[in-house]
Amino acid sequence: VLPLSGLNIESLELERVAVRDAGGVMRALGGLSSGTRDCFMLAARLTLAVSSRGSEPGLLLFDDAFAALDASRRAAAIDLLRHFQSETGWQIVVFTKDRMFFDALEKDPRIARLALE
Repeated sequence: VLPLSGLNIESLELERVAVRDAGGVMRALGGLSSGTRDCFMLAARLTLAVSSRGSEPGLLLFDDAFAALDASRRAAAIDLLRHFQSETGWQIVVFTKDRMFFDALEKDPRIARLALE
């Protein structure tokens, strides 16, 4: 989700988390764009989900978690969710008002969709 990035976590306090940006500079999470922070949070959520349940599948809920992502990061997030689901068996529910995100998910026959308009 964050190509060519690094991560440094000194503690679980968000101000102590640093991510390497595309230019190679380590930056505090709070100093990054909302899209980059959302990518980090997606990766952190998936990591915490697996570590909390071990090999036992669970359920993840996302409520407009991808609204700040540009098209390329949105595609990477969708690919990551698909890979995560196929590898772990977790069920994933995404609530979104973002029509482009919804349409991108609609192309996958394994993902159930419900549009409320």
